Amino acid sequence: MRSSRQREIINLAKGLVLEKGFYAMSYQDLSDLLSITKASIHGHFRTKEKLGNAILECAIAEMVAYWETEHEAPRRQIERLLDNYEHMSHTRRNMCLVSVLQGEYDLLPATMQNLLNNYNRTYIQYAADALNRARQAGTMSFSEPARDKAISRAPS
Repeated sequence: MRSSRQREIINLAKGLVLEKGFYAMSYQDLSDLLSITKASIHGHFRTKEKLGNAILECAIAEMVAYWETEHEAPRRQIERLLDNYEHMSHTRRNMCLVSVLQGEYDLLPATMQNLLNNYNRTYIQYAADALNRARQAGTMSFSEPARDKAISRAPS
């Protein structure tokens, strides 16, 4: 469980990643926003990589919570998910957080690349399951495999 200060740092870091990208975001940026020292931030996240991992772990947890707590019809669930990404895409640099990080993939530490890959696999699996349920319920019709359709809608 993260402390309230850690959650605050993560949320501010998410905004900075959207604004500047992960590579350009710095602990100085965070310390300026929080009016605390960089050493204080290092006390919570010893390295930028650990902060980046925490950002992605939160993104994965939020996505899983969304999929596992929604009890709507599969078609509505897919529509809401796409609406959510549409909403995220209108923030800051017109991209969602995962898309920004995908753009810096080759610059990210291996642990972050692994978490980003895990996010994408999880998204595709949940979306494919919902698409299959919608097709079986007769509320959606498409010819390609559900996994392919999910991949085409995945954040990139």
